[in-house]
Amino acid sequence: MKPTLFSLAAAVAVLGLTGCGDNSPTTGAAPGGDSKSVGAALDKAASTAGDAAGKVMAQAKDALDKAQQMVGQGKFQEAQDLLKTIESLKLTPEQQKSLSDLKSKIDQGLAAAKNAAKSLPGVKP
Repeated sequence: MKPTLFSLAAAVAVLGLTGCGDNSPTTGAAPGGDSKSVGAALDKAASTAGDAAGKVMAQAKDALDKAQQMVGQGKFQEAQDLLKTIESLKLTPEQQKSLSDLKSKIDQGLAAAKNAAKSLPGVKP
């Protein structure tokens, strides 16, 4: 029995000295790369987020410009529907002001159209 216990103790000692698995570096580097590649990945993610935000801002500007044209053409309901699509976006203060101004013009135009319709004979508002 003594040789078996001795063999078992030797095996445990060998396993304890060599370890059993995880050979990852202990330098604090991120798995799969060094700190430079992690920094590059973070930069790329920030750039992608910036690009997406830029696209949203451009989309909002285009919608505001198009709504402005519609108001000029007397297409108040269409302009109002278009503005509803961008109301939930995070707009710049300048875009918020443009949105608010356009909404006021649209409300005035719709009210004027409703009043004009009232003055026509046989037209029910």
